[in-house]
Amino acid sequence: MNLKLLKNRDFTLLIMGQVVSLFGSRIQSFALSLYVLSVTKSTVQFASVLAISMLPNLILGPFAGVLVDWWDRKKIVVALDLLSGIIVLGTAMVYQIHGELNMTFIYGFSVAFSIIGLLFDPASRTIIPSIVPKEELVEANSISSMVMSISNFVTPLIAGVLYGTFGLLVIFIINGISFILSGLSEMFIRIPKVDHKNKKMTPKQFVKDFVEGVNFVRKSSVIFSLILMALSLNFVYSPVMSIGLIHLCKQVFQISDKSYGLMQSILVTATFITPVLLPIVAKRITIVKLLLFNLTCVSCMISLIAFITTDFFRVSLFNNQIGFYSLIGIVFINVIFIS
Repeated sequence: MNLKLLKNRDFTLLIMGQVVSLFGSRIQSFALSLYVLSVTKSTVQFASVLAISMLPNLILGPFAGVLVDWWDRKKIVVALDLLSGIIVLGTAMVYQIHGELNMTFIYGFSVAFSIIGLLFDPASRTIIPSIVPKEELVEANSISSMVMSISNFVTPLIAGVLYGTFGLLVIFIINGISFILSGLSEMFIRIPKVDHKNKKMTPKQFVKDFVEGVNFVRKSSVIFSLILMALSLNFVYSPVMSIGLIHLCKQVFQISDKSYGLMQSILVTATFITPVLLPIVAKRITIVKLLLFNLTCVSCMISLIAFITTDFFRVSLFNNQIGFYSLIGIVFINVIFIS
């Protein structure tokens, strides 16, 4: 590992802030999903929260990059982290006073965080190239990805234990504090400002910058093809993982919150296997064939998931526990292909 890169004060502060923020966000998302499902007993209600939270991304997502390019990125990440902390701690107070959160409040909460993430994600991702030398950029991105993967690994397990033991209020408090700490740490990052002296932020200039970005993507056949593939894959696969998986675990196999958290941590380990396998496989097969093979395997795995949830498999052949273990194994392999 590059020790010089670790001595980069701004990079270290950024990674620390991202880890603290991500840790709280993942725990909150995990716990809120279980809360909605346990209170409403309805997968439709749970899915509606996810659907509403996606609307800002669908409507405003294409324009977020242009806005972030114009605004001060440091101010964006600091302000949004602090705002997130205030919103979450405020939600904790509402929950403490009323003892519950109604669906209207949860819808508004989800939309607010979706809009915040819409601006925060592109702003934070463009900071690393600004504070790390070009020759160290690849390793910096690798370190960032590794740290995030480790966070993703431990978070579901911790979230399952915390939510199962202390409930939603403690989750909100932890997340609110994590956002505040993240925002405070990011105040000390030195980020070069983007020079727009020759331009003024006008509707005409905004449209011009947006069209330039669209044309760049359209002219790059590789990027355009990958975007289309990602859209198609997410349209089919994401609902299975985000909605179907929690429904199967809680409603069909009836596992505990702690077991669900443990399962999520196990699934994250699949993302550690992929970087080891990919260089080996990529030397023996072209990218196009590899993508086609992966998509075929994903389709087969989803079919297996459908089979193990049938009464014939769960009741006639085995029981819920065997079915749950089978689900973990199938989804684990699936995550490797997707990763």
